[in-house]
Amino acid sequence: MVTSSFRTAITDSATTLKNEGMEDKSAVNAFLLAKFYERNGLQSLALKQYEAAYKLSSGAEEFASEYARCLLDQNYTADAERVLASVK
Repeated sequence: MVTSSFRTAITDSATTLKNEGMEDKSAVNAFLLAKFYERNGLQSLALKQYEAAYKLSSGAEEFASEYARCLLDQNYTADAERVLASVK
């Protein structure tokens, strides 16, 4: 379980990243932020960023597969199947 102080530190780090040039709403930036959250155990925040990357990329296969993987990791099987089915 992630402690409150650890979560705050990670959120502060993510805010710093955003303030240093990652505030741009692009699929790549959302993806990088998702990876950052995931590596630090913040799965729900990672899922939101993977979803943003997927949507901002208009469903690009690379972003769709990572979003689907994260959905599966959190037991959202039906949602993952929907995402994978939408890949062009």
